[in-house]
Amino acid sequence: MTAYSAERAMAEALELLSDPRRVRVLSVLDERPDDELPLDEVVARVLELEEATGERRADRRSIAISLVHVHLPKLEAAGIVEHRFREGTVRLRGAGIGVDRPSEDRRGGEPDRGR
Repeated sequence: MTAYSAERAMAEALELLSDPRRVRVLSVLDERPDDELPLDEVVARVLELEEATGERRADRRSIAISLVHVHLPKLEAAGIVEHRFREGTVRLRGAGIGVDRPSEDRRGGEPDRGR
């Protein structure tokens, strides 16, 4: 990989993660990385997460529309998720990605809290 292509890949990754809703989608999917989740379930979990943070005042319908028309296509184009529109399902491609989860400390098996 050339320096230019590495910079471009980094810029694309940062752009994908720049939107909190996309990060929440990835977090929801990462909770069950081997499963295909119904889009309705993903929407409901994203709504719960947004209500918990108080960042946005969105309803289920507007979240579903933004996922289907904006966020899932971007994540799918990047090869991160697979959205089966007709089946109404979404899943991570490949292994889980560990979004918003503390890693386990190899010494004691407890979560690493930034030590």
